[in-house]
Amino acid sequence: MIFTKGENKGMENNLDFTIAMEDDFYSVVDNEDFLNKDAEAIYDYLCNKAKPIPFCDYLKRYILRKLNRDVDVNFFDLKFYQTYIIQSFNQNMTPKSFTETTTKTAMITKNWLQQASVSRKAIFLLGFGLGMTVDEVSEFLVKVQKEYDFNMKDPFEVICWYCYSHHLKYRDYLRIMNRYSEMFQISDGHEFDSTVTIKNSFSKLDNEDDLVERLCALKNENNGKHFSVTTRMCFDKLYDDVREIIVEQKNNDEEEFFERKAALYLDRIENSDKIPFEEKLQRASIIRQSAKRYTVSDITEGDVEKCLCCGIPFDEKGNLVKNKYSTLASLFRNKRMSRQHIRDIIVGKTDVDRFDLITLNFYIYAMRNEKSAKQRCFDFIENTNQKLRGCNMGEIYLANPYETFLLMCMLSDYPMGTYSDVLELSYRQA
Repeated sequence: MIFTKGENKGMENNLDFTIAMEDDFYSVVDNEDFLNKDAEAIYDYLCNKAKPIPFCDYLKRYILRKLNRDVDVNFFDLKFYQTYIIQSFNQNMTPKSFTETTTKTAMITKNWLQQASVSRKAIFLLGFGLGMTVDEVSEFLVKVQKEYDFNMKDPFEVICWYCYSHHLKYRDYLRIMNRYSEMFQISDGHEFDSTVTIKNSFSKLDNEDDLVERLCALKNENNGKHFSVTTRMCFDKLYDDVREIIVEQKNNDEEEFFERKAALYLDRIENSDKIPFEEKLQRASIIRQSAKRYTVSDITEGDVEKCLCCGIPFDEKGNLVKNKYSTLASLFRNKRMSRQHIRDIIVGKTDVDRFDLITLNFYIYAMRNEKSAKQRCFDFIENTNQKLRGCNMGEIYLANPYETFLLMCMLSDYPMGTYSDVLELSYRQA
């Protein structure tokens, strides 16, 4: 748990990249100057210390753990890791690709050991080839790739999950996949179950026949799309809460504006003998009542964009300046809550990921939680982790620079102000 400092013991911890990230995190938030120069301190940390850990380093770390080698990932050369992967794949009778390819094995393994990111299918293949457990594959999906866990609505991923869970080999995967492909689709009434419910139903299956039969029901689901209903419901709830906050802000601004307008009018006519006192008050009341009352339905994707992307400048066309002009773009994987991104989620063009849920919840806690900075951060972490677990996603992870950034902002006196200032600095200095 964050905020609990302790000794790091054991080989696993020595090879865990989060240790260094935690040390850097504390060095920033525990500094006496943090509250006075929070935005500058956070921006400096992000630029100089919060380097994203590439996939290849995680893969090397995994291999070292298997070999019980307590050394830095750069201690051995590329050939050492290539040899291990190739031998393991041969031992587990796993091909170099799920599909036919002319690319040489040496080149494929070299790419894995040099790339910052790989495809989800590459991770599933490595799961078979390296003999990973289901938890190890899950860690690569969530912590390394920073994506969602096994998609229990995707038959391919379910079959992989079943194989890892039951310590089955690649040949078993092929057999199950072939059986599934040859069966007609059926419906068992579970098409719209939540991801968690579906996962629990699969967990109770103890034989391959029941698995294949249950998988066939997924062929009907959501017209071939494997989007998570649970995750989308969580997004919708958070999105509505964000819009409620924006409504409150807009209504308060409206009331303050027309209250000032009424006050100025009363000052102007105060000494007029031609207007009775009661009429003066009535006129002022009419001015106050002119204030618009916003509802959630009035709040557009553009309104949300202005709040969640505050600090990012706009171009002459009213669009957010491109990501490439931010010094933090690559660190945050070019993600941001633009109105187009929000619209794509709403219309079902793209799925919801952990970035979306964490960002929305950050805004809610930053704007509504009036507790101390430390308690506010604790509450945010606990609530966000609960939501992420419910959506089959990993908990907040300090090795993810963007998530560390949000926690640092949450520990400042004014989280959204700090958040905005850091983003503004990134474009000012790009």
